Amino acid sequence: MMTINLTNKSENIRMRPVAARSGGQVERLLVQEYGGQTFNPVQAWLTGPRADKRPSISIDQGYGVPAERVYDAFLDPGTAGKWLFATAAHQMARVEIDPRVGGSYSFADREDDREVVHAGVYLELVRPRRLVFTLSVEGHPQAVTRVTTDIIPLAQRCALTLTHENLPSDRARYMEARWTGMLYGLGLILEQGAEVD
Repeated sequence: MMTINLTNKSENIRMRPVAARSGGQVERLLVQEYGGQTFNPVQAWLTGPRADKRPSISIDQGYGVPAERVYDAFLDPGTAGKWLFATAAHQMARVEIDPRVGGSYSFADREDDREVVHAGVYLELVRPRRLVFTLSVEGHPQAVTRVTTDIIPLAQRCALTLTHENLPSDRARYMEARWTGMLYGLGLILEQGAEVD
């Protein structure tokens, strides 16, 4: 069994693969363990408070680069660490991405002398058109949200629509502003010619 330990001063988070049945197929999912309690972000999304009962946001953005470059920027650790969950002041301290359906990602940032981890599981990956993943933030393990990114190729350009579902009511406006800033930052990185490895 593979275990990924993400540790900070306040809590120990372990992720381990498990098998789950879905539509007659067995899927491998990562289960997070917070302080001895097991938490499966995909199961929480499927059975927890759903987007029809909690706010969602949707943001549209155009890019002057091909759809493949935008798609790859979500999954390449070197590029994603410059814009995804990053701020204008600094990039992520640690980025881990397993870019496959059922694979996980983790972005670690330092905030006020503590580590903050954004983590989730990829639910759907269709290059270069669609990425769907869960998202939870350390300290809020029961608030699992779902992010869907649809990318429409337009010759050498593309259009992106990002939808973030199941947001806590008090975080919807904040997340809309954060995603707007992050997607703007992505555009600057891609349009300045930074290639995705």
